[in-house]
Parts: sequence; structure tokens; C-alpha cells
Amino acid sequence: MKATYRVDKEGAGTRLDAWLAQQLPGVSRSRVQKWIKAGSVLRNGEKDTPHAALEEGDEIAVDAVDAPDADAPLVPRHDIPLEIVYEDEHVVVVNKPSGLIVHPAVPGESETLANALIAKYPEIAKIGDAHDRPGIVHRLDREASGLLVVARTPAAFANLKSQFQSHVVKKEYAVLIDGEPPQDEGTIRLAIG
Repeated sequence: MKATYRVDKEGAGTRLDAWLAQQLPGVSRSRVQKWIKAGSVLRNGEKDTPHAALEEGDEIAVDAVDAPDADAPLVPRHDIPLEIVYEDEHVVVVNKPSGLIVHPAVPGESETLANALIAKYPEIAKIGDAHDRPGIVHRLDREASGLLVVARTPAAFANLKSQFQSHVVKKEYAVLIDGEPPQDEGTIRLAIG
């Protein structure tokens, strides 16, 4: 798909992903977001973010011909090792290493925990809210390591999702720092960023 659009007065202030999805009937907003992140959508000749606020007169160019299919199934990656801490017929608990992302950030990305999981547990490919997040109800950042619980059944997915949404699940974090803090103990009450 190759097309160019001009933002009119009514489109000004709208998010790029929402506006473009309106211009492309039959193309989901999540697919548009993936195109934007993959660089297949340019705003005034430059890459931008899905949540960027548009201005009247912006030119939006879409060249999704070379973009990987956002709806293509994940490629199983048997070469990515998994450290399974616990598993039964309902869930798997995996120790995610630092440096590995949980699920693809852009279409076609395959060096992810999700790709490794479907290699070992192909039945989870259809579990969850999105095909690129099989059985995944929470995530850890690329740099973080730690335990991730993954659903193996639709019932387990719904139950885990409900627990995370209602904050029943208690999370604990340990942080390693580089350098020497100014004091030996204390409390920081700021956003992590």
C-alpha cells in the first residue's frame, strides 16, 4: 500500500495513529501503530510516534509495501533459551533474562520471549488478546530480568488478566545501581523514569 494524505482542519490535534486509521477503512489502529513504529509511515517526510498530535497541513505518507505483515503469525525461535521456573497445564513461569524483549515492538521482529515461548509451547499461539503476545498478561522492560507468568489456556489468561488489572498480584523489584548513593538508606517517592 502506497498513499499520501493531507491533514485538514478537522484532523488537527488528532493522534497520528487514530487519524490514519480513520483514513484507511479496514486497517486496524494497532496495524497502523506497527507501520508507524516500523517507519512505513512518515509525517512531513520524517518518522514520528503513533501518539504524535497532527497539525493542519501535515503530509502523511504511507508506504506499507515493504512493511512486514502486522498480522503474520510469530516465527517460533527454538534458538532462544528459556529458563522455566514452573509449569503446569495452565501456566508457565519463565525467568526472562536482561536484554530480551517480551514481545515484538515492530512487525517481523523475532528475537523475543514470545517467539521462544511459541517454539516450546505452540498451543499458546491463540491464547490472549493479541497474536504477537501469546499468553502474555504482563511484561518486563528489555533491560529488566525476572519472572514472567504466561497463560497456557484461555481460562488461565482471563484469570491472570483479571488479577493484574485489579492489582491482586504483588510485584517486588530489586534494583542494581552503578555508583555510590549519597546515603545508606532512605525512601524515594518519584516516578521511575
